[in-house]
Amino acid sequence: MVADEHARLRRLIEVTTALSVERDLEVLLDRILACARELTGADAGTVYTREGDRLHPRVIHNDTLGLRLRAAQAEDRLGTVAVEPGNVSGYAALHGKTVHVADVYRSDEFDFQGPRRYDAQTGYRSRSMLVVPLTEPGGRVIGVLQLLNARQAETGQPGPFRDEDVELVEAFASGAAAALRNARLVEDLRATLEGLVRALGVAIDAKSRYTGNHVQRVAELNVGLAQAIHRCEKGPLAGVRFGEEELEEIRLAGWLHDIGKVTTPVYVMDKANRLQGFFDRIEVIRERFRRVEAVLLERIRSGDDPAENARRLDAMREDWAFVEAANRPGPPMGPEQERRLKRIASEAYGVLGPEERVLAPEELETLARSRGSLTPEEMEQMREHVVWTARMLGQIPFPPHLSRVPEIASAHHERLDGTGYPEGRTAEDLPMAARILAAVDVFEALTAADRPYKPPLPPERVVRILRQDAAQRKLDPDVVEVLLEWQGLAEEG
Repeated sequence: MVADEHARLRRLIEVTTALSVERDLEVLLDRILACARELTGADAGTVYTREGDRLHPRVIHNDTLGLRLRAAQAEDRLGTVAVEPGNVSGYAALHGKTVHVADVYRSDEFDFQGPRRYDAQTGYRSRSMLVVPLTEPGGRVIGVLQLLNARQAETGQPGPFRDEDVELVEAFASGAAAALRNARLVEDLRATLEGLVRALGVAIDAKSRYTGNHVQRVAELNVGLAQAIHRCEKGPLAGVRFGEEELEEIRLAGWLHDIGKVTTPVYVMDKANRLQGFFDRIEVIRERFRRVEAVLLERIRSGDDPAENARRLDAMREDWAFVEAANRPGPPMGPEQERRLKRIASEAYGVLGPEERVLAPEELETLARSRGSLTPEEMEQMREHVVWTARMLGQIPFPPHLSRVPEIASAHHERLDGTGYPEGRTAEDLPMAARILAAVDVFEALTAADRPYKPPLPPERVVRILRQDAAQRKLDPDVVEVLLEWQGLAEEG
């Protein structure tokens, strides 16, 4: 306890100022109690926050019992308290008034069964109690500061709180309540931002039935890989460390990296085969081949040049099988395959008229030019999502410690060698957080089991592709190796 009153006042100003800059709610509550005990010499105390009609203990200190409890541990120890006049803390919260009790065992003003049960369980002896409401500007009580057993300067034994202690703590409680209100506002805003970010991520996942949970998986992998790198004690990344704010930035970038897909047409996102679009054109082509087949079969049955029509029927069926295979996603066609497709597109099988063919020109072009399941035009539509990610996130006034979220999120398709998109950035322009996101985005795509255009790849193939991309300086080789080791795949491939 500070003896000199001027020193106590100076200390009050110091601690109140210190509280005003603390934004971590749990740390703030602990400091509020520690400072109040320092100013009064209290042996023990509790800070309650008000949630509706209940007071929740958030911090407990007790020097005699050697206790320092926070959050859930504090609530497990004391339980919640009703905001009602029968108990001292409830009364202070209900009426916004300070209560000083010289000895709880000699007072019948309030129900002190709770402190007495606590004493019986722990062997502690509660005597003096000072209960001060934490009242924010406007008069709303948002918590209660409860102090126990003021140690007397002369003897060190517990005794009543002095009048000047009460005045000092009431002055301190005013600043503490303002700091608590600000910290809770920050926490509420953070929770709101977190909720909005998750909602956007869920919405993007829900847009495509085939990529549900992609955003969530990438967000989890993103933070997990960053933490794995943070833990590295050897190798090229041994010196890389991430603070809490950087990890939050990395996590949010993972949740938001595909937000631009709200602009991508669903039929492009869900395109499982090359001819799929607003409707699946393979079914139209199938009907054309069936019509040709029906005519040829009828000719064979009727005895109309059965050998020639049987030959045409076999050729037609082989061509249909080739078209079906060409419709499935894969690498672009080679010259020989394209020549065969063009021949099929010009084929009449002795059945079709001069203006009718089994493949329309746009269908021929789609089958010949597609990479995977997408045409070059559709691929550009898909790539545009990162441009929109940058534009959309650029409209959000992120706080300073999250200011790089748009940059990180929109760079997940950039590559170290400059071959990525949308800007063709190179290694010098890609921060570690962007390299991590790029690696986990590729890893998730390779291992996902819900893609319409491919099955999940076996582990050895995943490792081979990732290491090939690393060797070509598309992905960061050091990040890839930590990823593989973290996922238990370092020995594969």
